[in-house]
Amino acid sequence: MYKTLYGLFDKAIYALDTNAGTGKIFPKWLMTSISTFGLGFQLLIIAVLLVLGLKAIILPFFLGYTFMVFVFIGIRKVFY
Repeated sequence: MYKTLYGLFDKAIYALDTNAGTGKIFPKWLMTSISTFGLGFQLLIIAVLLVLGLKAIILPFFLGYTFMVFVFIGIRKVFY
């Protein structure tokens, strides 16, 4: 089940950044930022938005939030 759900995401990342599996060790701030894309943190964001009554914001937020994947790929390509 994991490979089905996350395998395509991993393949997409490796297609965008062919050197993703190699390189220097990343700084802690970058790894912390990247970890916000994990399912647990995303569920927390959804829960907070629901509690605050911002149901209509959830989808637009995550559409914009997904753009940050490209920002992190750019940071990794340029600096690491």
